[in-house]
Amino acid sequence: MRKAIAGLCVLLAVTVCVAQKDRTKSDSKAKPNLSGTWVLDASRSTTGSGKDKMTDYVLTIAHHEPEIKMSKKYTQGSREIVDDVVYYTDGRPEYSSLIGRVDSEPVTRWRGRKLVRRIAPGPKVTAARSSNLPFNVVTVEEWELSRDGETLTRTISTNGGIAFSFRSKYVFIRRS
Repeated sequence: MRKAIAGLCVLLAVTVCVAQKDRTKSDSKAKPNLSGTWVLDASRSTTGSGKDKMTDYVLTIAHHEPEIKMSKKYTQGSREIVDDVVYYTDGRPEYSSLIGRVDSEPVTRWRGRKLVRRIAPGPKVTAARSSNLPFNVVTVEEWELSRDGETLTRTISTNGGIAFSFRSKYVFIRRS
């Protein structure tokens, strides 16, 4: 009887170890590495029009989970824009060289193979704005790497309830 119980315990321990190993493998597969230099494919993107149209867009990403550093360089109208941002998938505050530290609202998390960043007004912002605005603005930014690792798609959806809604799509091709 003791041998049977000991054998059952060993079998259970092996099963748990194998399951944990499989889970670790699937977690690492679910989080692709976005590192690289990316160039915007304007023909497959919707990035505005006229003076707001973005051109010469180069995106450089250094991805070391949970930190994702992005350097965005592009021309918009006659202005050259450079923005260095840092996203964290562990809940730490974000950073943008254009606006500084972003403490409160964005939440960046992995959903399968997609990096999803959600920006919605917090309780303080909602209370402060409730007398001025009849709606809350929610923005969802999604980053998805193609299976072959050569195309990175960024989709931004902004919804202001019944007042407005829009969506933009940026398709980047790997340069290196």
